[in-house]
Amino acid sequence: MRVRLFRPRLLLTLSALLVAGCATVYEGKLDPTLFLRSPASVGTKLNGQVVLIADVALTQFKYERAKGLQKLVIPIGPIVEAAAVAALSDEFGRSVAQYPSPEAAIEANRSVTQLTLVVPRPVQFEHHDEYLPLITPWFVIPINVRQDVRLIVDWQVLDADGKLRWTKRYDSGDVKLPFNRTDDRDIKPEHYFAHLAHEAAYTLMRQAAHDVRDWIESERLRERVL
Repeated sequence: MRVRLFRPRLLLTLSALLVAGCATVYEGKLDPTLFLRSPASVGTKLNGQVVLIADVALTQFKYERAKGLQKLVIPIGPIVEAAAVAALSDEFGRSVAQYPSPEAAIEANRSVTQLTLVVPRPVQFEHHDEYLPLITPWFVIPINVRQDVRLIVDWQVLDADGKLRWTKRYDSGDVKLPFNRTDDRDIKPEHYFAHLAHEAAYTLMRQAAHDVRDWIESERLRERVL
């Protein structure tokens, strides 16, 4: 089993909070620079338009978990939304418009002959921050045994009439951050777990965007055959 020592500054911060006896909220932030983006697709350019539906169910999805005197809050919905926009842009090599509802998207793109709507739906987010105490004659050292996150997102694809064409669930599994990709900000728990959330979200949305491309290409081929 691999173990890792908590960083000293993080330990001191948590210890000080426990001594003070006050509840503290650790709130992560959306930061698109944390997406490990891949180059735009070099495949055949597709006609038509792909747009993202960012409704309230997505934008207001938030993860909150209290543990003792600490509470972690991460804006999962906005992170997934930004990851989907980035992933679709990277896959199709162009900007992606966002709308608050399928109806708004259809109304704004009536002149577009080939319109595809994608709707990401965060279903579940978990974060694991577990450690065991190493007792020495002088002090107790918390040894980290697990520090990761898991994200599950449902992905819906609608046609130009707003009809559901297909849906798929994407599961990141346990996502860890390689030590060589951490920075000084990651000593703060809210940033570290938000960093992991960005990592999981972009990876899932990139796969979803690629699946959308494959589906559009197969639909265009089927239409030509008919």
